Amino acid sequence: MDIIKNINHTKNNRSSRSKKSVFIILITILVVFILSGFFISSENNSKSINKSSNSSNMAQSKQNSPGSTSTNNTSAAPITPSGTFVSSHQANSDSQELSTCNTSSGATCSITFTNSSEKKSLSAKQTDSNGAVYWSWTPSSLGLNTGSWQVSASATMNGRSVSTKDPKTLEVQ
Repeated sequence: MDIIKNINHTKNNRSSRSKKSVFIILITILVVFILSGFFISSENNSKSINKSSNSSNMAQSKQNSPGSTSTNNTSAAPITPSGTFVSSHQANSDSQELSTCNTSSGATCSITFTNSSEKKSLSAKQTDSNGAVYWSWTPSSLGLNTGSWQVSASATMNGRSVSTKDPKTLEVQ
C-alpha cells in the first residue's frame, strides 16, 4: 500500500511540476510577446525620429555646403536654392533666358548677376506651393553688358537667407 501511495504522490508531484512548467512557459511567452511589441514600437519611433533628424541634418548640410552661405536666426531657414538659374550660359544681349529657383515653399527667391563690382538682379519672387519660381528675361532687359557674369541665387524665409552660386558663369556676347 505504501508503494501505491508513493507512486500516486510521485504522479501528483510530476503533474504539479508539469502544470507549473507549462504555466511558467506560458508566462515567459507572454512576456516575450509584450516586450517584442514594445521594442518594435520603440524601434519604429526611433526610425521616425532618425528620419526627421536626418532630414534636418540633410537640409542643414545643404545650407552649409561649399559655395553657399546662410545667416543665423532661431527660425527655420529655407532650403538652399537649386535649379536652372540660367537656361543658357552663352547668350547674346537679346537672347531669351529662362531661370528657375527651387527652395522652400513660401520663400522669396532672387537671382543675382555680378560682373566685377556691378550687380544686377531678377526681381525677388515668392515661391509657389512646390517651392519653385520662374523668370523669363533677356540680358539687355537686366542691363547685362558684354562679359562674364557670376550667377547666384538667394532664398529668404523667416528672416533667414541662404544662397548658392552657379558653377558656370553667364557669358554675354
